Amino acid sequence: MTAPDRTLNRSIFVIAEGDTERAATNRLKRFLDERAGNDPKVRLKVLALDQGLTERRVRGIAERHLQEEGTLGVVTLSDVYPKYRDATQAKETIRSWMPAGGRCHAHVAKHDFEAWLLADWNALLRQAHVARKQPWGMNPEDVDLDNPPAHRISDLFEHEANPRRRYKKPVDGKKLFDALDLERAATMCPELKGFLNCLLSLAGYPPLP
Repeated sequence: MTAPDRTLNRSIFVIAEGDTERAATNRLKRFLDERAGNDPKVRLKVLALDQGLTERRVRGIAERHLQEEGTLGVVTLSDVYPKYRDATQAKETIRSWMPAGGRCHAHVAKHDFEAWLLADWNALLRQAHVARKQPWGMNPEDVDLDNPPAHRISDLFEHEANPRRRYKKPVDGKKLFDALDLERAATMCPELKGFLNCLLSLAGYPPLP
């Protein structure tokens, strides 16, 4: 009898916060597949905790999946806003909740996940049907912590869109992230680049330069 191919079970688990991160699953998987080359493809499982990341939940999920055969790593993805002072504090705090070892990693979106959508400003304006508007800054991850990207995008849709409507994370966020050039966005967003390179490293694929 032929032994099962263990490479088929290679999995990376991402513990994330909610709707937008869940909607990003397909784009992240496509990104990894594009970088795989001739290497075996990995499975990517995004576990969205709609009530937020807590020590008990993160530790429990990480410990459970690290016991599974084929688990390459467990990665958390959290917003900095509003719980943490900065990205360093967020990553250090959440990493302390996870088991020791090289398969556990903590990453953040600075200041929230929607910052990465700002990397394609024109696509955002098209989605909101806004003709012209100046970007909120040259560096998406430096947009003001007191008025973070998710709030700004919601205001854009509710007050400037044509027609005005609510920003729907599972719909609008997914469409924008699906179309995002992640390699280009990573050159503008260091935290995104760190997160993507973590996934690539765990999968054994070449990192972004």
